[in-house]
Amino acid sequence: MFQSLNSALKGQIGSDGDNCGLILVSHTPTASPSGVIVSFVGSSLASGQPVCLVTLHNTWGHYCNIGNKLGLNLRQQQELGNVKVVDGLKLLSGVLDADSDHSVYQSTTGHNKPEEDGHKDIASKSPCPPPACCPPPSLHHPHSYTSPPHPSTSPPPSQSHPFGFIMNLMQSPLKNLYNLIKQAVQSWKENGQQFQLILENVSSFLSMGVYRRDIDVFVNYCRGLTGRCIHSKCSSLSGKCTTSNCGSLIVITTVEEHDDDANHLTTTIAHSASLHVAMQPLSTGQSREIHGQLTISAFDRGCPSHCLPNVQHFHYKLEEKNLKLFAPGTSPNIL
Repeated sequence: MFQSLNSALKGQIGSDGDNCGLILVSHTPTASPSGVIVSFVGSSLASGQPVCLVTLHNTWGHYCNIGNKLGLNLRQQQELGNVKVVDGLKLLSGVLDADSDHSVYQSTTGHNKPEEDGHKDIASKSPCPPPACCPPPSLHHPHSYTSPPHPSTSPPPSQSHPFGFIMNLMQSPLKNLYNLIKQAVQSWKENGQQFQLILENVSSFLSMGVYRRDIDVFVNYCRGLTGRCIHSKCSSLSGKCTTSNCGSLIVITTVEEHDDDANHLTTTIAHSASLHVAMQPLSTGQSREIHGQLTISAFDRGCPSHCLPNVQHFHYKLEEKNLKLFAPGTSPNIL
């Protein structure tokens, strides 16, 4: 993993797995956070914490390829149950295909088309609730999802699909997606196991027609899944708090100069974040040796008296298997 990034974050996140709650990673369109995301995943797995990755901008295969370059076999970790994936792009294409098939079937027969079984994993299966007479489905057995016994009275698949808001107007558009994520991490929460939940990239919801306030509500609900419990009060001498989290929530956003909604969304989430990692281009222009600047802002949310963040500024160069960090002014390529 990125040792230089881990060293910069050491003391902000902690080395014992007690993460700081909500972590925001913001980037511009010219700066890719994929390597940073995989680095977070690798660090979490190394500390014994499972990971739930919700992909909205890149595919699961994209992160598997990056993990292979960094020496991390994510597919093997998925088979071992250490990584659970909600592949948003597969779900998105699935709801479009399902709604198209449902419309054709209904126009031909006058009835709703029954859903087919046989999806490979939870990332490609719509979380349609089973009938009351059936036991709840298990995440370890995706094929336990069954279609309703009376397809003629069942609602269209898109209404209960995590991305059903694409085809239907909904009051809470991201509720089904939240329920799917909640179901994925439920076993970890019941066992009292710390875990990491990564939402990549919530700014993509804006291009799908979701209002910014609905995204804020969705992030807050996901934050509740990884809520923390404070075991002891702040020490007046050390100024530190002893906390224990159910897990950490990492939210990825995109910041664009002329996109007010995306900028406001990032600002809103930053107000609640305990750690903000901002990836930006160089203010002096492009450079072959330095790819951009990275700013780490850490808040101590457990101690309200510490109202100012601890801010660290770096220049970075993204290599094939590493992320090099430089203190500003130490690189001979930037005057």
